[in-house]
Amino acid sequence: MVGPPAAETALARQQAAIVAALVGLSALVHFNRTCMSVAGNLLIESKQLTEEQMGLVYSTLLIVYTLCMTPAGWLTDVIGGRRTIALVGLGSALFCLATGGAGWWSGSGALVPGPRKRWRAAAWQSSR
Repeated sequence: MVGPPAAETALARQQAAIVAALVGLSALVHFNRTCMSVAGNLLIESKQLTEEQMGLVYSTLLIVYTLCMTPAGWLTDVIGGRRTIALVGLGSALFCLATGGAGWWSGSGALVPGPRKRWRAAAWQSSR
């Protein structure tokens, strides 16, 4: 009995890689959405945001997510699935980094060196 041709094996590996990338990105997106709801509850409990303001955040996410579906489908048709998955993964990583860096760049929640080179939250230092 002879095994499958090399071309079929290579295609199967490529398909498996794409499926694995899709599963990984799907898990990442689910993780990000879950983190947002947990953070939202903490922000509401600490009285930093009202329920209405957090509802606006959730609604904005849903609207942007929905509006991006058609351009994402078009982009996939133009550049292909593999490149689109790579672009989405890179974009997700960059936006997660930017979200974490927002407090750093604005100075509102950044960690800065304090006396004796200990790190303290900038917001805590400004309140003293």
